Amino acid sequence: MRFMWDGQLLNVEGFAIVRDTRNLDAAREFIRSATNPKVIAAMAPLTAYGPTRNSALSLIDPVMTQVLPTAHWYRRRSLTVSPEWWAVHGEAIQRRFAVWLTS
Repeated sequence: MRFMWDGQLLNVEGFAIVRDTRNLDAAREFIRSATNPKVIAAMAPLTAYGPTRNSALSLIDPVMTQVLPTAHWYRRRSLTVSPEWWAVHGEAIQRRFAVWLTS
């Protein structure tokens, strides 16, 4: 069995710390841990998701990197989500989708 990632949606997301947070040290430690290349590399075989940092790629079994969505042939056939487009059209699309679901 093999995953097929053709036409996958690429979306940029990130972490942020809310200004004046009461748990600043814990928030910083979480981001440091969650973005650690070793941690990211360890997640790849468990989730079948590609690493979110290029520096983690060399830490993943080369056989595994060929089936992840970040393999270069899948990335070339990916669609990038546009936050700008969704900001303008998202509400209308959600309404149309809700109507479609009830039809």
